[in-house]
Order: sequence, then structure tokens, then C-alpha cells
Amino acid sequence: MPHWLPAAIFGTVVALFGFGLSRRNFRAWHDWQADDMCSETDRLHYRVRYQRRAQLAGMIIVTGLLLALGDAVIWGFGIVASTVFWITVLILCCWIGLLALGDLTSVYTHHHVAMKRVEKTRRELEAQLQELRRTDDS
Repeated sequence: MPHWLPAAIFGTVVALFGFGLSRRNFRAWHDWQADDMCSETDRLHYRVRYQRRAQLAGMIIVTGLLLALGDAVIWGFGIVASTVFWITVLILCCWIGLLALGDLTSVYTHHHVAMKRVEKTRRELEAQLQELRRTDDS
């Protein structure tokens, strides 16, 4: 078995995972665009989230391709080129991690704000209900 085959298989799986994420993100974006119940704030959040996740999926695809092709090709260019290449791949992986953390933070913040909005609406409706009950009892 060639030394580069495991890296090629792993890189291909990573790239396919990135394509899957990209496809899922694209479908979700179309579902959000078709949703008439979304507020403008939600639409803005979903648009930015779509862009962020598209960048994340693209970076995963690039990383997968670099993993798949790099191990087979880069060693022929010498140790310095190989070192620079793998450090670049490592930095790319760190960037993917930072993008994922940013997405997680954004989704958490959006969810928290949306739940506060729902809670405020619930309290207002309960107050109106209490007022209606007092009016009906009188």
C-alpha cells in the first residue's frame, strides 16, 4: 500500500463532508428565504449565518483536498516545502475551528435574544389574559 493512501482516503472523506455541509447549508438557506414568518432581524441573522457556514464548508473542502493531494505530492519538493505546507494546513484547521466557535457563539446569542423576545410576548399576553378575566368577572 502506498504511504499516501490513508491521507488520500481521509482527505477525500473530509472534502465530501464539506460538500455535505455546503449542500445542507444551501437547502436551509432556501427554506429560510421561503419562510414568511421570519422577521427582518431573523432574516439578517440567517443570511450572515449562511455566509459564515458557506465559508466554513469551503474551508473544510479545501482542507480535505489539501490532505488528499498534499501527502502524495508535497514530499517531492523537499523538507522545507513540506514543513511550510503542513504548517499551512494546520493553520487552516485552526481557522476552521475559530469559524466554528464564531458560528456557535452567534447561534447561541441569537437563540438567547429570540427566547427573551418570546418570553416578553408571553408575559404581555398573560397580562392581557388576566385583564380580560377581571373584566369578565366584573
